[in-house]
Amino acid sequence: MSHFPGTDRYASPEFDYDRAGTLDALAGGRELAAVTGEELDKMGNIELRTWATLLGAVGDAKADVYCYEPSWHHGNAVVEWAV
Repeated sequence: MSHFPGTDRYASPEFDYDRAGTLDALAGGRELAAVTGEELDKMGNIELRTWATLLGAVGDAKADVYCYEPSWHHGNAVVEWAV
């Protein structure tokens, strides 16, 4: 998950948001499409908008989050939906 691509804030990702705002929400079955554009803009994470298509396909299945590893400008996660 990248944050603030193409801006001077690119090297300052919102790792806490990745963990609690996104990965914990997916593991709990939260519908990512319910996250507002304002919330995503605040965290600089515009790519999550494209995930809504995938999540529409998996329905209300909860995600298994296997790992999350932050780097200097983004976080890498391995997530699976058993459908």
